[in-house]
Amino acid sequence: MIYQPRNVQPSATSIDATVNNTFSMEIQTNTYITGYKLSIIDFNNNSVYAGSDVTLETYLYNGDTLSIPVSASTSGLVNGTNYKWRVRLYQSTSDMLVTYNNVVSTSTTTSVYVQSNINIKVGMYLKIGTESNLISAYDNSTGLVTVSTPFTSAPTVGTAYYIYSNFIDTVPDYIVYARQTPSVSISNVPNTLTLKYHTFQGVYTQSNNVPIVYHIFNLYILDSDGNKSLVDTSDKVYSANLKYTYNSFRTDNTYYIEMIIENEMGIVSTTTLYSFCVSYSIIQYLQQPTATFSNDNNAINIAWVAPVEHYGSSNSTTTSQIVNENYLYNTPYNEVNSLYTNGYETTWETSVGLCEMPEDYNITLQFCPDDNFFYDSAGHYQESAVLVSGETDDASNEGDFEISIDKNKLTFSQEPSLELESYFFPNANQVFVLTQTGIKQISNDYVWLDSGTWNDDYYWTEGGTSLERVVNHWWKVQITSSEIKMEEIFPSS
Repeated sequence: MIYQPRNVQPSATSIDATVNNTFSMEIQTNTYITGYKLSIIDFNNNSVYAGSDVTLETYLYNGDTLSIPVSASTSGLVNGTNYKWRVRLYQSTSDMLVTYNNVVSTSTTTSVYVQSNINIKVGMYLKIGTESNLISAYDNSTGLVTVSTPFTSAPTVGTAYYIYSNFIDTVPDYIVYARQTPSVSISNVPNTLTLKYHTFQGVYTQSNNVPIVYHIFNLYILDSDGNKSLVDTSDKVYSANLKYTYNSFRTDNTYYIEMIIENEMGIVSTTTLYSFCVSYSIIQYLQQPTATFSNDNNAINIAWVAPVEHYGSSNSTTTSQIVNENYLYNTPYNEVNSLYTNGYETTWETSVGLCEMPEDYNITLQFCPDDNFFYDSAGHYQESAVLVSGETDDASNEGDFEISIDKNKLTFSQEPSLELESYFFPNANQVFVLTQTGIKQISNDYVWLDSGTWNDDYYWTEGGTSLERVVNHWWKVQITSSEIKMEEIFPSS
């Protein structure tokens, strides 16, 4: 006997009608299955696909899986449409009792009136006495059964009959949604990343506008043994804002990233596993690290914090009154504090006066200009602004220095004739304002180029100013008498 199957797929899920699919189910029977027949209808119960009887080359037993190929070229399925499907499962013998009763009206040897029953179907067998004949037609409204072979004699009213079958139809119908397979990608994976951080932009397209349920970004690193290890994961993010930022890339390593998306139809799509290299210069401060024991954490704290050689006071830029320092604690590193100087100027000096500049000096600092850094007191934007200034007690100002930011570069100048510069983004490019994605890259200047070509499908993209390149980013700088080394730590916002 055949029972209703389990683990049926697809069921209330989506398939792509433009590709070949496979429907499947786990067989439940105490004998075996010899064949099947697939039927697909639309939601108005119109037949879309009526398959023929298929005899299995290898019979299926209880717990086996029946796999049914569904050809894209012959199934009649169209993306954007909802369907129902069922399967007729056959066994070798017609010994499954469907119903029984008595003949209800005067009949003939080929036309017998039975009790109306929706479970009676063409292809079953009507048994009266010892004779069993194939049902070739059935009218449920009247109960008239037509058999393909005549009975020996016409059954009289009240004669017992039995209906047997060698098949069952799966019930209820299984629902399947025909939808195009989504296209997923990450649009801005660099070949070589020259920063410690990057924001990846995912792309999801689906022609039937099926929305996203969640997305996941997974980041891997290539180990020395050639295996990939998971570095970070966004876990499930229930949003269609497909962005992921990681700010701890290590130089001289190869990374891999992928994005996984599940949509409302239950389709899970995964991008290519993208690979990229990370390469950037690391500024080594010249002081030795210090190590202290932490009783609370039973651990060793190691810090490369620059020693405090000079102490300073903060003065109001409008009244020159000494004001209390405003510290940012644990910024930009844990257990490192920074001085917030908005509206102040800071004078650094020793206990006996102005700081002395040694011949072989080494200036190290971390800084993060805020949104107002390039605006003067009147609110006017200026592309060049002083970051740090220092003066000596020399009568001719020899030794006075200034650290300033001019657009995309940091400049160090010292009296009487020294001037050094270093670019925040050394590979800044001028690119056409119309871009395919509309996602601005911080190393690009978006300008109108006469050689550019208008494209109605492209996005007008603006960016590339020092406000975007420099402010709200933490920078680490080392200045000596011969060079400037500069490294971006990470963006602060």
